[in-house]
Amino acid sequence: MRVLVFSEGFGARTLTFVYNEVKALSEFCDVHVLCTEKGDAELLQYDKVTEIKWQPNRIVRRLKWELWKRDLVLDEKNSAFSKKLNELIDSFKPDVIHCHFGFEALKVTDNFTRNDIPIIVTFHGYDATEFDNKESYKRKLKATFDRPNIFPMFVSDYIRQRVARLTVNTEKGFLLYLGIDLDRFKRRNFPDKSNGVQFIQISSFAGQKGHVYTVEAIRRFFDKYPDSNARFVFGGGGAVELDVVRAQVKKLNLENKIHFTGKINPEEVRQWLEQSHYFIHPSVVGPKGETEGLPTAIMEAMAMELPILSTYHAGIPELVQPGINGLLVNEKDIDAYVAKFVEIQEWSYCPQNRTRVFEMCEIKSHTRQLISVYQKVIHLTLGVNKA
Repeated sequence: MRVLVFSEGFGARTLTFVYNEVKALSEFCDVHVLCTEKGDAELLQYDKVTEIKWQPNRIVRRLKWELWKRDLVLDEKNSAFSKKLNELIDSFKPDVIHCHFGFEALKVTDNFTRNDIPIIVTFHGYDATEFDNKESYKRKLKATFDRPNIFPMFVSDYIRQRVARLTVNTEKGFLLYLGIDLDRFKRRNFPDKSNGVQFIQISSFAGQKGHVYTVEAIRRFFDKYPDSNARFVFGGGGAVELDVVRAQVKKLNLENKIHFTGKINPEEVRQWLEQSHYFIHPSVVGPKGETEGLPTAIMEAMAMELPILSTYHAGIPELVQPGINGLLVNEKDIDAYVAKFVEIQEWSYCPQNRTRVFEMCEIKSHTRQLISVYQKVIHLTLGVNKA
């Protein structure tokens, strides 16, 4: 089976879940990746990648932006991109095209209008939640998914429900949780707590990751428990929020309590998780209404048997069962978060968390299910074109 995967920034550190899916899928299928900009060269250990730059005419781009800003029209047609896209498709002859993120996928669906090749579009988070007040986005998605060969996919049931609010026919779609490599994320050591406990959050510093609320909760925690030997680690980099969070930490005199790792690669992620006792991820609705889908960072931490402290946000409760896999609090409830900092320290490592992830998110099972979906949409598209 030949699969063309579209991911705008393939290889970016914030899109490792796409890279991991491609690598796993390539063991069974001929997978070619299309992107508009290649990501981190250190992570991009995959050869079958074509980069087609997205370079619309400046005047046309400005006009389209004004129409989008005024919520009149959303149009991603681009003749130069369309020509190269169709040449790639004619050359590679994919059996199925798989696009990641609903908004970005329009670059493909607006510029490849044939109905003989099935197209799957995976919604991950912001693409299902940030623009639900944009009528032009709803109209565009409805028209796109009304095409018989285009099918939505959702990384959590919460995202499925949000996509339905965008007037997309979700009945023709598929729910498939993202997959992680349990062989990579496997605990080898179990650090004791004699020298203190370590909480860690690994993510980008986007607004919906909730770092500013974590920092305020840490301040209140140490105000209440000044003799605590707890340590806090923020792993990851990128996004403008990083500078905001660093400034907040400095202002609150928490620089000796919170450590920033900077950018870390997948192996360093595993190492930091292995050195830690608890994983925190206080996701919140972002400033533009954007949400998570189901953070892969939580899946990886659970695979490493860490108890999870997170929020009732998006698809997180579909994975984290309060009292079994960890603890959940309401978004932005800082006092509750402080209380859970204390409560969760009574927990030890959680082998049941690894079992939970194995059942829902194991990469080999994910890949088998994904191939099964491909086979279904190929059959459905073939039937439509024969009719």
